[in-house]
Amino acid sequence: MEVMGGSYIASLIRTVYPFGKYTIPSHPLDISNHHNFFMTLFYGGVVKGSFKLFHSTGIGLFILAIFQVMLLACVLMHTLRTLQLVGFRKKTLRIIFIIYALFPIFPTSAMYVVKK
Repeated sequence: MEVMGGSYIASLIRTVYPFGKYTIPSHPLDISNHHNFFMTLFYGGVVKGSFKLFHSTGIGLFILAIFQVMLLACVLMHTLRTLQLVGFRKKTLRIIFIIYALFPIFPTSAMYVVKK
């Protein structure tokens, strides 16, 4: 088995993500639906761009985190706006807002760059 060859990587991928092993067993590399194709391109593009511009991948991850925080704030505010349009009272909306603010498990779990 080659240390950095395709057979080692393929066997490693088969161990971690066995989805491709069952769908196309004769393919040398496994296909996985673990990550969305366009999100992979977006994440990779931001990190690669930051490496070309700043010679650091950390800045790219920082940019991704800032983008996700801004997107998450928009989503949380949109949920409150939708509930307001449905007819929830202001007191109920304030309680939901306080829950968003005091229990960060909801926003934190929604903004992870990685899945684990």
